[in-house]
Amino acid sequence: MVKWCGAITMADPGVPLSKYDPESFGVRFDCSSCRDSFDVPLLEVIDRLKARRIGDEHTGIRAVATLSTKPCSRCGAVKWMTMPAHHPRPRRKT
Repeated sequence: MVKWCGAITMADPGVPLSKYDPESFGVRFDCSSCRDSFDVPLLEVIDRLKARRIGDEHTGIRAVATLSTKPCSRCGAVKWMTMPAHHPRPRRKT
């Protein structure tokens, strides 16, 4: 029997970054406004969180979206969704 634990909400921080293999995974940032996206290598995300003293490898993948202050290069919004990116795509040159 499966026990219902409630709905997963955006307040759910998600799986800690340390649970993902840094060689195979990155973090995909999807703009909630225009749906543009880009991938960042996992270790780079962790290093940036530590440098800003707002997170580390124990930060949840969904929580990373709320900590990002970079505006979208396409529409200028600062409203992101984050998810794991298996074999992240190379960054586009802008």
